[in-house]
Formats: sequence, structure tokens, C-alpha cells
Amino acid sequence: MSNMNFVNLRYYKNETITKQPTTSKVQKSAYYYAFGTSTTLQDGTTIYPEEMRGEWQSPDGPEKHGNVVTWASGNALNHTYTYTMILSLRDGQMEPEDFIKAMESTAGEHFDDYRLIVHYDTNHDHAHVMAFRDKVLRKEEFNQFRLAMREQLQELESERIREREQEIDKGISIQDEMDWEDDWGL
Repeated sequence: MSNMNFVNLRYYKNETITKQPTTSKVQKSAYYYAFGTSTTLQDGTTIYPEEMRGEWQSPDGPEKHGNVVTWASGNALNHTYTYTMILSLRDGQMEPEDFIKAMESTAGEHFDDYRLIVHYDTNHDHAHVMAFRDKVLRKEEFNQFRLAMREQLQELESERIREREQEIDKGISIQDEMDWEDDWGL
């Protein structure tokens, strides 16, 4: 098992170059995280794939994509900065609730609310997270956050791997019993 979990965080200001509030970038981020790449037609219409790459999650559970776009747009208008994060794992097969647990235990002092979507369609399970703040997270705060998040992800990943190993061992043990019974004609 690797301890190379990856945590990255970026932010952008929720305004245009003329200093007007905007939601366009956060809406594009939400659509990209949910559907992946899009196609823009000659008339400017954007078409996204029909199937989402995962299911949106909030601290309270699953969320519909339209609700996430509405939530993100409202927050972009009410907060100065949008923060996007990627939480990536090397080995474990994490469940959405694992990423939520990591966010709840690590991000609380920095982000009041967030939405995340987990992707299993690459070599490493990962979650994209959207959150909002009115202040920039200073470099020292970010480094502390990243270290705490990596440690939390490592702990949760190790738990998942142990659970899976126990399930495999249990399956082997049951199979051994069945083989033994077959040998004795029971």
C-alpha cells in the first residue's frame, strides 16, 4: 500500500474581468465533474454525455445534479471564492461516505459546506470537491489542511483495505470448509 494519496486545492474569484459577479465558471466545473468532457456545436450549444461519472454527495447524502448546480451558483454569488479540490487514492476502493467522513473531520474549520462527486473510472479512486469561502486560504493553512486530509484519507483507505482482506480471508475459510466436507463425503 502506498502513502501517496494526492490532495490538491485550487480557488478562483467568482467575478468577471469587469468585476461583475458570475456563476459561469462554477457551473462549468459542476458539469465537467459530473459528465466529463463536453462538445460545443457550431451554434455555441454545449452537449454533455447522457450518463454521469458518479453521484453527487453532500454532507447529508446523495444530491441531484440540478440541485448541485443551483447550490453552486447561489454560493458563487454569495461568496468571493470557489474552491475546487481533488482527493485521490492509490490503492483503496473508497466509498462516497469515506470521502464525506474525510471532509467532515478535516475541512470543517475552512469550509462550511461542500459537494463532492466520486469517480471510479480511472486507475485511482478520486473525489472532486466544490466549496466556497470569502477569504483566501493562506499557504500555511492549505499545507496543514492538505497534510491532515492526506492522513485522514490514508487511515480510511487502510481501513477499507483491511475490510476487503478480511472478506477475502472469510471467503477462503468458507471455501476450505466446503472442500473438507466434500473430501469426507459429508
